[in-house]
Amino acid sequence: QIIIYNIKNMTPLLKVDHNTGNTLTIQNFFESIYTSYLTGDQQGGITAMQVINGSAFTTTNPYVVIGNFASDTAELRSVSSSTVSSVTVSSYTSFAHAQGEPIQNVRYNQVVIESATSQGGSYSVLATVSIDWTSQNTVYQHGAGTATTWYRVRFLNQGATVYSDYSDEAASSSFGSTTAGYLIERAKSQMGDTTGISDSFFIDALNDARNLANTNF
Repeated sequence: QIIIYNIKNMTPLLKVDHNTGNTLTIQNFFESIYTSYLTGDQQGGITAMQVINGSAFTTTNPYVVIGNFASDTAELRSVSSSTVSSVTVSSYTSFAHAQGEPIQNVRYNQVVIESATSQGGSYSVLATVSIDWTSQNTVYQHGAGTATTWYRVRFLNQGATVYSDYSDEAASSSFGSTTAGYLIERAKSQMGDTTGISDSFFIDALNDARNLANTNF
């Protein structure tokens, strides 16, 4: 298993594992444009929610995540209207949400995955998938992928047709100096004995550092 991970600021983070086909893991882009909070317990199966301040939620950029990012009950909905004290979404909620849970306006709702047969080759869209807000990552299985299939991804705001920057190109067969794989290998060479320390440990540490940098700079 070889890991490709983009660590550039404000671009998607991509990991590629090859076994039977390729598994692509994209770190979710947890950027909240605006956040408010529920003012009371909200049952599931509703469209109108009471919030501390709903005036900043608009239909211009309608996507909101109800609940905490990467929680089992986080769910994406589209705003249809709002007032100072409420937000109404276009489809019923699936879960109950407790007072104090956030409702967060997010920039993107999908991931566009592209593939090519060689690095720097001609890319075409392989799939467009919804971001999995219940997890830190969105995972896509490419059954026909090989060790030499290259990928790049970008986030999409489907309603406004607005895209993020592309990730670095990634394949399971190599990694470059701008990827976490490169940093992990450098860290291992400095640490000496890394028996029992998985690559997931290093990836989590890099993700934490990236999230901290995005929050404070």
